[in-house]
Amino acid sequence: MFSIVFAIVIATSVDYVEMTAASQPTNFPYTAVAFIIGASTSILAGYIGMRIAVFTNTRTTLMCCKGEFIDAYENGKSVKIKDLKDGFFTAFRGG
Repeated sequence: MFSIVFAIVIATSVDYVEMTAASQPTNFPYTAVAFIIGASTSILAGYIGMRIAVFTNTRTTLMCCKGEFIDAYENGKSVKIKDLKDGFFTAFRGG
């Protein structure tokens, strides 16, 4: 809705002046149409980016949960920690 309202503002302010110019008037609101195309492209890019981010987060969580417990040493004691290598690589590749 904002894009449409702002395109109308652009059409009535910028394009109207160009369309009513005494020398070489245009007969099409080029600026408003370019704004609508740019806004639509931006919305589409944002939507695709958010879908990729959500799917990558889901895959990263799954890979971290699948990680096996491995032996490690902390302060000279043997402890079990979860191997998160696969989750890290999934997140890194998704970014």
